[in-house]
Amino acid sequence: MSNFSISCLLSFRRVKIDSFNQIIEPKKGIALFTTVSPDQRYKPICHKCGSKADGIHSHYQRTLQDLNFGNNPSFIIQTYHKVYCSNCGNIRVEELEITDPGGANVTNRMAQYIHDLCCLMPIAQVAKHFKLDWKTVKEIDKKALKEKFGETDYTNSGYLAIDEVSTGKYHKYITVILDFITGRVIWCGKDRKTETLDKFF
Repeated sequence: MSNFSISCLLSFRRVKIDSFNQIIEPKKGIALFTTVSPDQRYKPICHKCGSKADGIHSHYQRTLQDLNFGNNPSFIIQTYHKVYCSNCGNIRVEELEITDPGGANVTNRMAQYIHDLCCLMPIAQVAKHFKLDWKTVKEIDKKALKEKFGETDYTNSGYLAIDEVSTGKYHKYITVILDFITGRVIWCGKDRKTETLDKFF
């Protein structure tokens, strides 16, 4: 009997692996399902403020698509809590390392892989590769880009350059502000009007 354990492939904190199964369908092939639940040794943490919860409000379950295991699609069936958070004064979803609360039904590492591929391939091809709706892939990529570039980075900004870029027909433009020395894009704004620059300055 093999001593191989799948725990090294699912090294998520604060959860325990309950079961691992494979389902074989004649036309779709093999799909792998791993069931996980909260590790009772740890108190749940509020995903909003990061403080320890005062108690558990309710239990929920969701199925997340994970990175493929070889050529086989892999899914994680996760049980999680909604908790009472006195710091927020509200009921919150507990902190989930596996995925973001309220996000797409994919794991965080799957979302990162999708974003990495979107940097190299069109969204439609990435969606076809993972057999996902293209809108889901677009939202995942959009969220990753927002986290990376959403906040204006003014670090080491010296001389500024201002340019306008056409985004399509009918005189649609965006205003781009760059670091003149390095060429780094600092900020983008809709249109090419005085009001656009007012938003930056």
